Amino acid sequence: MKTPIIYKGEAIAGPLPLFQPEMRRANRDGRKRQTRRIVRLPKAPGLEFRFDGAWKDGGPGSPFEAGEYLHMQFRCLADGPDGWGMETFDRVFCPLALPGDLRYMREPLIRIGGFAWYADDETPAFSLTTGQHIKWRWRRDYLPHMFMPAEAARWFARIGNIRVERLQDINGQDAIAEGIESFRRDVSTHATVTTFRDYLTGATDRAAIQSFQTLWQSINGPDSWQENRWVWVIGYSEVT
Repeated sequence: MKTPIIYKGEAIAGPLPLFQPEMRRANRDGRKRQTRRIVRLPKAPGLEFRFDGAWKDGGPGSPFEAGEYLHMQFRCLADGPDGWGMETFDRVFCPLALPGDLRYMREPLIRIGGFAWYADDETPAFSLTTGQHIKWRWRRDYLPHMFMPAEAARWFARIGNIRVERLQDINGQDAIAEGIESFRRDVSTHATVTTFRDYLTGATDRAAIQSFQTLWQSINGPDSWQENRWVWVIGYSEVT
């Protein structure tokens, strides 16, 4: 059993979901306070799940502390196609985090002079266990962020509420909380407006939801917005 990594007297529950470079910077800059992740079908021996007929539940007043969840239909494979006719459902919770968790952001590391540095901004990576600059111990000179050890973490978050919704149900406030880049524009001598970046074209005149749509498509593919899939909405705040 691994010894837990401690940050400010508290054991770290595990990593956050992986972030693209742009969103890692948004986290460090304090712009990002939410992340949406596609709901995947659960896997269980002898069972098959599907999204048909799924609905969400939980939230305030729920006896479950894991946040909102989906009621998802399943069948026993031994029952064959007729198993769907039994209309059996199970609760599916977010597998990525729990409200209250202390989690860390994974970042890529590079080797400089025999020590580990963060690749995003070439600052030194110090160990949470020893307090020392981490000596390079990997075979290659670059360590992808998915493999970063917890002891090298420098950015931490407290998980807040967890919701589940359709992708296109996002509102403007939540789109901004996803960390999209904003721009202030003067429209007259006495007024300004805020616009947002288009992550596909580079334009800077989009509305918040339009901007998030292009961000989602840049990560998940051009058809991913129209698919309008179920997503986990994970809220969090930085722990310094």
